[in-house]
Amino acid sequence: MLKAGGLKRAYPTGVFVVLVVLGASTPGPSPTPASQASLEGAATNLARMWERGSIDVFVQVLVATGIRLRVGGEDHVSLSRRQAVAVLRDYLAGHRTESTQLERVAEVGGSPLQGYAALRWTVVHEGASRLVEHSIYVGFVREDEAWRVFEVRVLQ
Repeated sequence: MLKAGGLKRAYPTGVFVVLVVLGASTPGPSPTPASQASLEGAATNLARMWERGSIDVFVQVLVATGIRLRVGGEDHVSLSRRQAVAVLRDYLAGHRTESTQLERVAEVGGSPLQGYAALRWTVVHEGASRLVEHSIYVGFVREDEAWRVFEVRVLQ
């Protein structure tokens, strides 16, 4: 369960890499407009979706087009929601999430208003037995009175 300060389990830490990814498809509760009204609420929703692997729900919080991804060492620009979800689903096929913790949320200004969230993701990669810890970076933009994801980056 997500608690104040994030999701935690007591596991040894592994390699620390800047990473942004989204989980496999296990349905979860949809984000409500009220929960997306604040950046903190949107970031908390994202952490819950990540923990549950709710990629099908995550698509609802993406901007419609122009999504930027950096996953698996490749850059993807100007993606639609469906394209972004497909890339992320393929990338995550070989990962098992152990925990996700929201570490930082900040508005950075601009017009339209932008912000970001940083999460810590503990994962086991396919074919491995040790836990690896990653940082997850998500870029948000304020759109239609809600915070929406416009960028995810995976730097390895």
